[in-house]
Amino acid sequence: MSEASGWPLSKVWKPAGSPQPDLDTLSKAKILSQLGRITWKLSQLRFDKIGSLAEEDESFHIKECLSRGHMLHGRYQLEIPRGPFTSEAEFYDSLVSAFTNHAEILQLSHHCFVAPVPSQSDYPSRIQYESAVELWSDFVTVGCKIDTSDNRLDYIIAGDALRDIVRKLELPAVNSGNFPLYHPDLSVNNIYVDDDYNITCLIDWAFA
Repeated sequence: MSEASGWPLSKVWKPAGSPQPDLDTLSKAKILSQLGRITWKLSQLRFDKIGSLAEEDESFHIKECLSRGHMLHGRYQLEIPRGPFTSEAEFYDSLVSAFTNHAEILQLSHHCFVAPVPSQSDYPSRIQYESAVELWSDFVTVGCKIDTSDNRLDYIIAGDALRDIVRKLELPAVNSGNFPLYHPDLSVNNIYVDDDYNITCLIDWAFA
């Protein structure tokens, strides 16, 4: 395994409300311009199916989809269609299946329909936001609200509504070879830069 050159952008690009100094606007613009060029070049690499790249016999092939929506939070255990998919409609329908099966079978965590997690943008300071999150945690702990049947039912109903929406979407007909390559997690943790804020590499291509 090779070592990534440079250092992660997360060291200087801070989230909104962070008490630490953030990267200046010109440097951010420079990085985003580079990222746009990289993303555009990736989008020119086209495939005839939706799935994940896997190396086999010294070449790359499209295999079952390992997207975050199919794999994280224990969803890799679910028996759902995983592709490769020949249409966007099949792909989105599979994601909805992962969502609803999760609500029926797997443990729910963090989010709760009856008491949504506080949003940091709703609070003028990080201290007030963290205080609200603590109150939310105390509230949902009583009665195990996250894992109650009522909350699971709400998720299942939402999943059914999502499926109806997907089926009503007028998705464009896609010609063979028209699905682009993309990086599934372009976060500041996975973008490496040098001291002049030139992007040196992108890491974590596991779900590409």
